[in-house]
Amino acid sequence: TVARRPKLRALHSSQYIQALCVVELVSTALYFPLFIENETCVFTSYASAFYSTHIGMTGIAVCKTIGAYVLVFFSYDRFLAVWYNHKFQQVEIGNIVNKRLIITGLSMLLLSTPALCFGKITEISEGHWFAEP
Repeated sequence: TVARRPKLRALHSSQYIQALCVVELVSTALYFPLFIENETCVFTSYASAFYSTHIGMTGIAVCKTIGAYVLVFFSYDRFLAVWYNHKFQQVEIGNIVNKRLIITGLSMLLLSTPALCFGKITEISEGHWFAEP
């Protein structure tokens, strides 16, 4: 019956869906300044070029990569639930989902740190900046 069903937030797969929604929302928020500035590599202000090089494109790439890993983890858990139910029950009890998401997020941030630090911004003409992520 409906009264015996677990709460939606308590479901194992709900955590993956929530993580995917958050990552895509952050990715969309990072896109807005790039849309305003024509989404090219030539910018009219140094601040826009700095954002694109050091924060915008790198942050979007990190969010998209984390989203891809979340989908892979979600698919793997669904595969375990169907074909290897005893292993899935161990994963469900062990709170593996949070550990996977935290490790994936931290590893993607660590791997993208060089791109955050070493992006180049050059002035190609008066008031026009070129950003190389």
